[in-house]
Amino acid sequence: MWVRMIITTLLVAFVMGGCASEKFELQGSQRRAYRVETIKNRHPQWDELTVQKVAARQVEIGMTREMVWEALGKANAISQQGDEEKWGYEIMIDHYTHIERKLAYMVYFRNGQVVRTAGDKSKLSYTN
Repeated sequence: MWVRMIITTLLVAFVMGGCASEKFELQGSQRRAYRVETIKNRHPQWDELTVQKVAARQVEIGMTREMVWEALGKANAISQQGDEEKWGYEIMIDHYTHIERKLAYMVYFRNGQVVRTAGDKSKLSYTN
């Protein structure tokens, strides 16, 4: 009796999991459109190309802090180095015995605008 209940429960969970992942895929373009509209509403002064780049999480030379914030979110570390401000974005690496936090991507600003970037942005979970 218990075995039948466990097998039935696992089967239902498996089928529902498949439905959920299919639904998640279908909503990908809807999520992107929602992100574009949200950014447009928050920043009506930005041109369409900038909105599209920010929605795609692209960071380019000349972008403002506000654009980078919208594109990548809050930085894990912010520091000042001379006349440059550095925003660092971390990844977490699970070593089974401990979790290591490591800077994966850095954005450098001078006078409020991006002057350069360093690291591998593709390692950030939301850009994959």
